[in-house]
Amino acid sequence: MVVSGLTPLVILILGILINRTLERNKVALSKEQEWQNWWAKKLLGISHDFNVAVSECLANIFALGQIAHEKLPGWEVEHEQKEISLRDKIRLIQFLDWEMQNYLQFAPTKGKEVKAKQEELIRLVASLLRTRQSNFEEIKSVQFEFNELLRLAHAEILQISPNKALQRTSR
Repeated sequence: MVVSGLTPLVILILGILINRTLERNKVALSKEQEWQNWWAKKLLGISHDFNVAVSECLANIFALGQIAHEKLPGWEVEHEQKEISLRDKIRLIQFLDWEMQNYLQFAPTKGKEVKAKQEELIRLVASLLRTRQSNFEEIKSVQFEFNELLRLAHAEILQISPNKALQRTSR
């Protein structure tokens, strides 16, 4: 009789202990996911800014060639303004390159691939700046490859399988 009376009490105590353990684990998991989401979101923001800066840099280089070729009234002033804007974009790209490394460290596998592709993209843009001649299609292709790798690094931070990360809607 005593044993049968203690059984529900033992089950209740075990249930409470199991519930507390589950709740602690749930809170820890939630905090980890919050941390992953924060870093992944920051990586996307920095990467977006990097992409925009590269695109604006390319647009400025293209515009400089057009301005110099057309030589419309006031072209020297416009040319100088574009040169200043271009220098600002180059400095921004350098900063964003450095800053992105802070976030890529949390994607130990794909982060290295992103960094390598990013360096390739920067080399192509630097070559274009030096020579004012380049294959824009090659730069665009490398930029697209950079973005695909970035998607995988983002998924790695969030611990999403690469297959799910590469699923897209039709273009």
